[in-house]
Amino acid sequence: MDAVKDNAGKADADTISKAKADAIKELDNELNGNGTAGNPGVAKQIDGLTSLTPAEKAKFKDQAQKAHDEAVANVNGSATVPDINAKKNEGITNIDQALTDAQLQAAKNTAKKELDDHANSAIDEAKKEGLKPEDENKVIDDINNHAKDAKDKIDSPTTDTADKANGIKDDTNKAIDQIVTDSKAAKDKADLAAAK
Repeated sequence: MDAVKDNAGKADADTISKAKADAIKELDNELNGNGTAGNPGVAKQIDGLTSLTPAEKAKFKDQAQKAHDEAVANVNGSATVPDINAKKNEGITNIDQALTDAQLQAAKNTAKKELDDHANSAIDEAKKEGLKPEDENKVIDDINNHAKDAKDKIDSPTTDTADKANGIKDDTNKAIDQIVTDSKAAKDKADLAAAK
């Protein structure tokens, strides 16, 4: 009877051991990919986000690595197959969160760059209008203030989706365009009055 019990215990231990090895392999694949184009891994996908700075890439890859390492420790500390699978799934979710966070930061960076580009071209356009120096400076300050406020909003933690970041950018670009349009209209009106 004891031999049967020993064999059952060994089978359980083997099952647990295999479940742990399989779970850890899945966690490794989630982080680093499995060598196929279809699964490049979170770390490589973070590296591929071109609008992130090197420091941002390092931060998000570190977040993914920590999530992986914590999950491996949790899997190794588990005593049952359901617990192993639960810890593995939790780890995969946390590794993926690093990519989601990185993608959001990349979208914010892109929105801010597009905003800067738009503001700079609006300033260039305003400078061609032949406004009085004080009027030109006011227009430039208005544009810069709108851009700065929008970038602060984009960086805010409440801007938690790419759509929100792009919405702020689009609304601000329209407001900047309106500043330039209004300055042209004011100049045309002043020119007309001066011509009378």
